[in-house]
Amino acid sequence: MFVIIINKKLTVMRHLKAFLTFFLIHLIFINVMAIDIPQSYTTSIEGMAEYAKANGGSTREKLLIIQQWMSENMVYDMEKYKQITSQSNKALKSGAHQKATSLETLIKRKGVCEDFALLFAVIAREIGVDMFVVTGSSSRGGAHAWCASVIDNEPYLFDPTWASGSVNEETGEYFKKLNMDYFMVSPDKIHHIPVDPLWQFSEHPLKYNQTESDNSVAEKESPYFNWRDTFETYIKMDTLHKAESSFRRGIRNGTPNADIASDLACFAMYITNARFSNIRVELNNVINQIDSGSGRWGNDSKAKTAIQNVENQIVECENNMNSVKAVDDFYQKEINVYLKYIADLKREVSRCKTKLEKQKKEDDKRSSKRQSEMQLFNFNQ
Repeated sequence: MFVIIINKKLTVMRHLKAFLTFFLIHLIFINVMAIDIPQSYTTSIEGMAEYAKANGGSTREKLLIIQQWMSENMVYDMEKYKQITSQSNKALKSGAHQKATSLETLIKRKGVCEDFALLFAVIAREIGVDMFVVTGSSSRGGAHAWCASVIDNEPYLFDPTWASGSVNEETGEYFKKLNMDYFMVSPDKIHHIPVDPLWQFSEHPLKYNQTESDNSVAEKESPYFNWRDTFETYIKMDTLHKAESSFRRGIRNGTPNADIASDLACFAMYITNARFSNIRVELNNVINQIDSGSGRWGNDSKAKTAIQNVENQIVECENNMNSVKAVDDFYQKEINVYLKYIADLKREVSRCKTKLEKQKKEDDKRSSKRQSEMQLFNFNQ
């Protein structure tokens, strides 16, 4: 019996050793395949995706090829990082400097966290994976960007920047090294703080000012959040409505730090810009309708409905801007410009309503006079 047990243990050990050897060889193979991607594939997003699909089996393997290539070939752009953390930060964020596109990042083979995340997400989407760029605050402090996805019905986080290497804070040197702690891990393994609580993939998401140690508190105090249904709804939205839903969740998620507050302000300004376009088109249509008189003689309901719709959008924009004005110190000047323009729009709407009401009174007066004349005519007859 003792000999049989020993033999069984040896058999198990041999199988385990064989499995580990196969797994190690498989990983090395994937790494080699990633490192040795032919140059012809690395000059376009489509080429990178084509190579990953052809040489990776599972979704994980395809994404790992991309991550491994980034780790071996990409470098962190320390000059851009210094710009972001210097006095030119405001100019950079307000658009004085243009963000590199994912293709530019691929060609230059360098960037900061948002560039790494965007490049990884764009290639992943080309492969066929719904990958999303997430912004917020890193677990070490400071603004950061990473990625999130739901693969085979399971949520995962990816940090392409931290998975590719690290920066020596003392010397400012960047060291390239693949770190699997930040590649395709469960949400509880990366403790960044996303602007949108959805990307916590939690039924009881933490508030901005809570930490991982507050998990038990969050489960007791925060309401149940069905992130799966929310996610399914989110992925079907267009860009504007995605931004609006993220902003609404964020603005209700407690007191943000400076980085989160600035991101919320960016969301609000993007949403307001997009809404301004709709508002201006609808308002011009109303003005033309009033000036042409097409809505007169009791046919002003269309104009009234359009004005009400414009007013609702203006109020929403104003509420959004006031919400971020209360928490963000970085974009105060820009927010005030938006609020001033909103005030101008409100005055323009008020003039439209006044003019429409004046037309209605004139029409009612003429209608009443006409009815009196008709009654007098009928009486004479």
